[in-house]
Amino acid sequence: VSKDGRIFISINKDKGKEVGLDGFAAALPDAPLQVPSAVVVVKADRNVPYSIMADVMDAMNATHTTRFNLVTDLETD
Repeated sequence: VSKDGRIFISINKDKGKEVGLDGFAAALPDAPLQVPSAVVVVKADRNVPYSIMADVMDAMNATHTTRFNLVTDLETD
């Protein structure tokens, strides 16, 4: 999820493609069919508005995607 709220999806470490919230929700049930060992990893820019992340989490909840990893970048100042 980019800082401007754009949502991308990548399956099997392919280059991500922009899908938006609807495309993200639609892809969730299909991912395990394409890759049985699929793990949902959510990587979001630290400046993503909370409302966007709430929408992402709601989409995962609606598709019964209850196991996921949240990835953040370590700040190294």
